[in-house]
Amino acid sequence: MDFSDDVAYSVHDFEDAIVSEHIDPQFLTSRSGHDALIRIVSAWAGENCTADELGAAFDRMARSENWLHRWDGSRGDQAKLKNFTSDMIGRFAREAIHETVREAGDRPLARYGADFVVPGEIRAEIAVLKGVVAAYVMQSDRRQPVYRRQRSLLTELLHTLWEAGPGELEPAYAADYRAADGEAAARRAVVDQVASLGDRSAIDWYERLCTAPLV
Repeated sequence: MDFSDDVAYSVHDFEDAIVSEHIDPQFLTSRSGHDALIRIVSAWAGENCTADELGAAFDRMARSENWLHRWDGSRGDQAKLKNFTSDMIGRFAREAIHETVREAGDRPLARYGADFVVPGEIRAEIAVLKGVVAAYVMQSDRRQPVYRRQRSLLTELLHTLWEAGPGELEPAYAADYRAADGEAAARRAVVDQVASLGDRSAIDWYERLCTAPLV
């Protein structure tokens, strides 16, 4: 599950940052300032990858035939970006499956029968995508008021859903809530519900539940 989240968020956050023009592929590809970028990515990745590993990971992805060198929002660029997204998801999943099977050897791949193994190169590439988004979007000073507003909205939505109980949750999360063996598990169902919402959906839920009394 953690790996699935890493793949989904790293790739699609990167895609969204380009589409919203927070990242300029032409500047990103330029070698000017590249070392500084890798240092920022390394700081974001922590001790999971070295700067050399991250630099090599960036270079591997930049050699992809679908790596964008510019962005003008044209259909051609949109298609190329989607192809890059698809390539990365496929590569990350494929290499992890291959390494898991190799490490397992003759052991059966039943649940708990083998460890899920993610190659170091793939971890580094995911870290690069996350770190680039962090450098250009999350740590941007002009974005901080937006993030504070989003955090406030989500916090209020969480509190409102918790007070409302399972009746306001979607069926799957309501079932998790009702089956919970304690408060922590019930709260997790509420958190999972909110985490499943996209930006627009979260705003719609907030407007429906938090700006008018529940009926």
